[in-house]
Amino acid sequence: VENREGAEHGVRHLIEHGHKRIACVGFDSGSYTVRERIEGYKNAMRNAGLQPILCTDVNSLESMQALVLRWTTDKDRPTAIFSIKRISSVCLIQALHLHKQRVPEDFAVIGFDDFELAEVLGTPLTVVRQSPTEMARTAAEVLFNKITNMQANQRPDQQTVKMLFPVELVVRRSCGCV
Repeated sequence: VENREGAEHGVRHLIEHGHKRIACVGFDSGSYTVRERIEGYKNAMRNAGLQPILCTDVNSLESMQALVLRWTTDKDRPTAIFSIKRISSVCLIQALHLHKQRVPEDFAVIGFDDFELAEVLGTPLTVVRQSPTEMARTAAEVLFNKITNMQANQRPDQQTVKMLFPVELVVRRSCGCV
């Protein structure tokens, strides 16, 4: 998946809305996909001449609540938040709601990964969407082709298959778009 490019696109969208203090929240920065998303976030911030605000060890609802609570009293708080995982987005929306923060009025939000209820939240969540269905279908096709070749007594293909799947920015109201 175009993790880096997708994150960069989402953060640029927030920058285009005029946000200069954009936090990146989530966890699992040891995984390749999350590292790529963090790099995309940092690239967008650097290219705009902005200082990254990384909060990449927020791995529970409780830690997200503590972070949001700190931001509610911080005069230099972010005005927008980019969430690097679906689970982080869910925790973030819950924490903002529990602390009576309005989206997008108090914090604009974009999350990486869509989920079923993202468009029916009180404020529908803008997301960078990937297509797990397309990835699964393609992986199954590659596997079935290998099996067919082996059954036909052809030499097994030893080459690694690498595919890059595009993402799309699904604009909903949480980023500030009407």
